Amino acid sequence: MSQLRKLPSKSAPKRLQLANESLEARTLELTNSLEELRAAQDRLVQTEKLASLGQLTAGIAHEIKNPLNSSTISRIFPSS
Repeated sequence: MSQLRKLPSKSAPKRLQLANESLEARTLELTNSLEELRAAQDRLVQTEKLASLGQLTAGIAHEIKNPLNSSTISRIFPSS
């Protein structure tokens, strides 16, 4: 932007061109940042899903290997 102020006012088309170039460069930067953020969000969601699946799997494995739960359930719900 400092380049724009240094040019004489008679060179308005040049100032406009510089402003457009600056705006296009900033738009490109923001677009790239947005793409990076979306990719990071996708990775985060995937990580959370895998973590939840791991916790669920660990919980199921614990329940299968824990014989106390089995005997407790059979006392609460006896089979006739």
